[in-house]
Amino acid sequence: DISTVVTALAPQHLGLFGTFDRLVKTKMELVENITESGYVVANGDDRRLVKEVRARKKKTTLYSLVKDGELTAGKIRVGLTEVSFEYSWMGKKYLLTAPLLGRQNVPNLMAAIGVALREGIDSAQISTAAKNLTPLSGTMKVVSVDNGPMVVDDSYNANPEAVLAAVDYLSVYKGQKWLVLQPMIEMGKVSIDEHKRVLQTVFRVCDRIIMTNTNYWFGLKNDFPSRDWAKISLVRTPAEFESLKAKSLKEGDVILFEGKESHKYLEQFIGHAV
Repeated sequence: DISTVVTALAPQHLGLFGTFDRLVKTKMELVENITESGYVVANGDDRRLVKEVRARKKKTTLYSLVKDGELTAGKIRVGLTEVSFEYSWMGKKYLLTAPLLGRQNVPNLMAAIGVALREGIDSAQISTAAKNLTPLSGTMKVVSVDNGPMVVDDSYNANPEAVLAAVDYLSVYKGQKWLVLQPMIEMGKVSIDEHKRVLQTVFRVCDRIIMTNTNYWFGLKNDFPSRDWAKISLVRTPAEFESLKAKSLKEGDVILFEGKESHKYLEQFIGHAV
């Protein structure tokens, strides 16, 4: 049997695909090529995705965080080190807790739950498996907390939705919130607009933003108030990063490292390789 999971249709890798419609067409090849006995598990909150999947008339389980449906999540709670929620399936409700950082994990967990339920795995087994999850290296993983700030490694990749999700997680902290960000890549003609969209949220949430290069710098700077842009510092060397005194951050604060270029500064900050 061949089945598939599609979690979202988002504007990433547009430098490769050229247009969003081409990206959608390519992703839908996953749906079109499942076997007759296979199925699709898809995000029911993505309107374009739902439309595209339904047009292909495959056996489908839609999961949702906002609608009543076949598989629905609710009562979502985001803590410093875990996320919990209640999911509904076949008229029954189940509580699930996972040691993962941020609300963005809930739809991913719901996709996994959808597959598990389709495969006949019961809710007790699903709950046990969720409690034993660990994030992959570089994906919202705590790497150092000893007598200092929470340090979060999300350096594997940086795309608009991932950065917004990671920054949303920072909102649970009451202390200083720092972001070390590699400007995002592979977005083609929408690069400036997507950076503007992301920075609007970043400025609202973060106290300090450290950029690792000048990509899009001059195309963005004049579109934000000077009080917001004053939060940004540019670093291109370890010495420049050291001068920002990030190590003045203390317990209760958080520093988030986003994108591959941020990884060297993460290792500099914690004093060892990860």
